[in-house]
Amino acid sequence: MTMTLVRRPGLARVRTKHALLYVISAGFVGLVVLVALLAPWIAPHDPNAVELGDALAPPSGDHLLGVDSAGRDTLSRIVEGARTSLLGPLGVVVFSTVLGAAVGVAAGRRGGWLDSVLSRGSELALAFPRCCSPMSRRPRLTSPPRPKWSRCSPICGNASVRGCCS
Repeated sequence: MTMTLVRRPGLARVRTKHALLYVISAGFVGLVVLVALLAPWIAPHDPNAVELGDALAPPSGDHLLGVDSAGRDTLSRIVEGARTSLLGPLGVVVFSTVLGAAVGVAAGRRGGWLDSVLSRGSELALAFPRCCSPMSRRPRLTSPPRPKWSRCSPICGNASVRGCCS
């Protein structure tokens, strides 16, 4: 039994276009990560240094993106902000990986009822769409009561409840 390779010219063109988009996107993400890693060395000024005499100064040779209303260099704040923007998600990924690995090892090692309970808990967490989960918690987090007409949410299906939107 021999296998033959079928050539599709249209598919190759689509893959080439997606490959270019992938390379551009990966290059941009790599640039942001590089800027975040080298932030202390490439930031031209201290991002928190206040110079009220330079407040709201336009872009110049000394301040390439200008200065904000408190007299802080905008470029330095953007470069330092890249580091903060990447450290938060990195912490979430590390925490999720450690927690998931611990739950998986416990379920696989112990088995039995613990495996069943942990598996059902994971399935329950994955059963709800990510968009409806925050919407279901929102009414408890807001302090003033909302008007009755604002409780209608067709996204989660509250429009079908009798008297919800009246």
